[in-house]
Amino acid sequence: MIGDAHEGFLEWPIPQGELDSPAVQNRNHFARRFQDRPIQEAIDVYTKMTLPQARQLIGAAERHFLGHPFAGRGIELGAGTALLSCALAERADVERIIALEYVPDVVKLIQPRVIEACLPPADRPKVTRALGSFDQIGLEDESLDFVIELGCLHHSNNLDETMRESYRVLKPGGFLLGFDRVQPDSMTDDEVDDLLDTVYGRPFLERFGYPLDQRLTRRQNGEHEYRRREWRAAFEAAGFGKILFGELSRRAEPPLSSLLRLVGFGEAPAKRGSPRYELRLWLSQQLRRPATAPLRSSVFLLHK
Repeated sequence: MIGDAHEGFLEWPIPQGELDSPAVQNRNHFARRFQDRPIQEAIDVYTKMTLPQARQLIGAAERHFLGHPFAGRGIELGAGTALLSCALAERADVERIIALEYVPDVVKLIQPRVIEACLPPADRPKVTRALGSFDQIGLEDESLDFVIELGCLHHSNNLDETMRESYRVLKPGGFLLGFDRVQPDSMTDDEVDDLLDTVYGRPFLERFGYPLDQRLTRRQNGEHEYRRREWRAAFEAAGFGKILFGELSRRAEPPLSSLLRLVGFGEAPAKRGSPRYELRLWLSQQLRRPATAPLRSSVFLLHK
């Protein structure tokens, strides 16, 4: 691993322009405002999810998209409070998860309290906090089994660069699983600009603890509205060969087991990587989508 431990976390390079941006400075304000409040308040506002819901999200991903449990070493990009990293660290087969976040005060003031509140002492060392950019991950090539992100990659200013870096740190056979916003290809450039130029109202600023004397647009807050074709182009340019798009929904879906039995795939186990396994997984992904989860989101699964 590259980088030095600093105050209990790894510190990797971040372009100074990003640290000075309204997006980072406002999130620093959030961390300072919530540092002495009950930690669940910070989680509710920043992550909009509870620990049981994070566990449910991981379980839904394993059942409906991966087809197997999370295992090995991974990294959460744009980890925020590190709640999802904590849910992964509970998994027996997950050896280590790096919670990578580029907002300094969130890493320093919020993440340690979340890790302490969510994990028993034996599991806390499995979460490594890292302050840095997802465009400059301080890890060796082919050092991770998985990359995961929840609503962070649409903040990338250069998707091609970000995806190349994720591809670089993954081992052959590793995967990137993203829960993010994928706009339809039918969205026009003018519609994208209109969304990004939307000005946040006072209730939003108050909720997140941002300074109230500012005019803040979604663009200034680090948002992007990438369309499906733009996501796919970045995935393919990075080298990912197997790309799956899916959907998560809060609504329940009908059972699949009887339909799978009709096509001869029943409940008998199939060897991972075999044609039978891959076809069963593909069928389940197609027929179960949108999968039931604690949030509504687009999903992409990329294999190296």
